[in-house]
Amino acid sequence: SGPWQVIFKSVTLGHDDTLESSCVKNDDILQLVRVSQLRFASQGPRPSCSPINAVTEDRVTVKSTSDRGGDLFGSTLLEPALTMDVAFALVSFRVTESEAGRGRCGGVNGLYFGITPADHDIEHGWAACGASTTFMYRCRDGDKRIGGRWQKFNKSCQGRGGSMGSYFEGDEVTLEYNRDAGTLRVKDLHGWCEQPLTNALPKDCTLHFTVDTCEKGQGATIVHSSFRSIEESPEELVQRPPPMHKFASSRVACSLINTVSEDGLTVKSVSDKGSSLFGCTLLEPALTKDATFAQVTFRVHTSRHGESCCGGVNGLYLGITPADHDIEGGRGACGADTSFMYRCRDGDKRVGGVWQKFKSHRGSPGRGSQGAYFEGEEITLEYDGTTRTLSMTDRDGLHPEPLAADIPEGQDLYFCVDTCEPGQGATILTSTWR
Repeated sequence: SGPWQVIFKSVTLGHDDTLESSCVKNDDILQLVRVSQLRFASQGPRPSCSPINAVTEDRVTVKSTSDRGGDLFGSTLLEPALTMDVAFALVSFRVTESEAGRGRCGGVNGLYFGITPADHDIEHGWAACGASTTFMYRCRDGDKRIGGRWQKFNKSCQGRGGSMGSYFEGDEVTLEYNRDAGTLRVKDLHGWCEQPLTNALPKDCTLHFTVDTCEKGQGATIVHSSFRSIEESPEELVQRPPPMHKFASSRVACSLINTVSEDGLTVKSVSDKGSSLFGCTLLEPALTKDATFAQVTFRVHTSRHGESCCGGVNGLYLGITPADHDIEGGRGACGADTSFMYRCRDGDKRVGGVWQKFKSHRGSPGRGSQGAYFEGEEITLEYDGTTRTLSMTDRDGLHPEPLAADIPEGQDLYFCVDTCEPGQGATILTSTWR
């Protein structure tokens, strides 16, 4: 089950190759290799890659080579196809802009991502963004195409003027395909769109992720992809040990602007002060003086962009503290000299009352940005009472340097979460200590 590559005489057959065109004869041996990642189809012109698009040798990047400005589009499929035994697939693209010039808007105006049954004539210059059978996302303005009509979709997507589109060089756009639900979902720097792009994907045919380009230099790089076949269990169903920690609800351990769920596993800000007021909530039990190890994994929750709110995770902090700051009086651990904090906005850390560079994030998100993490991403903090260190793990794995070292002995510590903007917070997925 799942997507496969067919290899014949050390050559991988393309999706549009037939056994006859590949000179496969009776008694020839074909090798089937299960694929774990998506790649762009080999460079065309072919039924799976437009003549104006160039694909790199590693097949992770596609770019337009057209010199006709904005009047010629090209489509390139991703392989392997989303066959009927693929239950779930996800792909994240890093966008590449074109340069403004004669006949060119520049930016991402002309860049589209989506899903297609590939029944348009790619080899002869037809693009998925013009077909009536495709499900496409337009980077210019966040609109979607379903049933051959363009419709409003991503309300958080705002053009930057000059028709250059809503994304900058290096921004990421993620597509999530779910065959059972018939959905295609979209995520960008604002997080997951509130509604699926569609919940009516056909279930009785083979589909393909696709990228359409237009202006020269415009394109995308695959930065992450994954599959799950119908016979596999989703990772989300893998049982994790139940958390040993919960968020505190007493006023001395939980800020007035934070609310804790009934099960004690989620905290969110309810502040109406925008980004001008911080709140802290501790996790219990404490890491007592004799604790040798503790670990907690958080799922982050983002705020919405709006008046006086940056949105995203700008204002969300995770760390440990001796809790000697006035939580009830409105002080956050992120402002205390004795805390050890990780700033989700930009990956900086606070140690000894000083903010320092710690982890570099793509795009170097700044003070007014949405931050470095999307809704639902996970961050793990690990405390080692023997080495007196605090480590951080996120989507990129364990950071090579500890967030804090030489943590003072002889005092109780607490994992903590600081929030700022309404809706911002975290859920404890799993935790342990000894």
